[in-house]
Amino acid sequence: MTVEEEFRATLSWFANPASQVSAHGVIAADGTLANVVDPDLVAWHAGSAANTSMLGVELVQPRLGDPITEAQYRTLRWWLLRMGLRFGFALDHLHLPEHREIPQGIAQGKTDVGPPFDLSRLL
Repeated sequence: MTVEEEFRATLSWFANPASQVSAHGVIAADGTLANVVDPDLVAWHAGSAANTSMLGVELVQPRLGDPITEAQYRTLRWWLLRMGLRFGFALDHLHLPEHREIPQGIAQGKTDVGPPFDLSRLL
């Protein structure tokens, strides 16, 4: 699957209520940002408890381990700066956990984002 097809497939899956998954934003490999769920609303991205207190953004990768592009880092940085100002959170590791680091992700054995994502590069 190409990166463009994966982007469209992710948006389609998030638009399907039967999937019971979503995120506030989806960032394509070229840096295109799709706003899926208004940040003032709850998205189904991190398990029931975390959904009400966390924002979720998906970085499109056709295959686990594919590189995160510089364009994705740029867009994610821009989006997080806006959300940090809006909701009053710092841009640091404590406030930017990966799915695999939160209780629901740990319980389900999630591995995303994981390598090759580099939080220090983002910050």
